[in-house]
Amino acid sequence: VFTSSTCHTCAGVWEKARHLASDRVVVYEAEVTAARDIHRRYDIGAVPTVLMADADGVVRASFLGPVTATDLWARLAELREPGTLPADACGADPSAASGGVVARDDG
Repeated sequence: VFTSSTCHTCAGVWEKARHLASDRVVVYEAEVTAARDIHRRYDIGAVPTVLMADADGVVRASFLGPVTATDLWARLAELREPGTLPADACGADPSAASGGVVARDDG
């Protein structure tokens, strides 16, 4: 989760995303002043941004701005087990943005 200490929305996104952590999922908060290198690596231009990357660091999905816990969990489930989401479900259609959330599947 890419954040900034001056971003009020970031704290809420981090609070939702941190619950995704498990033995198979690493969740990391990259605050811009403490982690500039990783912000540059992934070309982060706005916060909050959530990236879901595979073990090689390849981004498979992203969310820009406020995001619901439901959208995060659904996208993670879809990445772990393709076909989990119906074609018209939240986050399943990369071109369907609503509520300020942009979901993109880069895989």
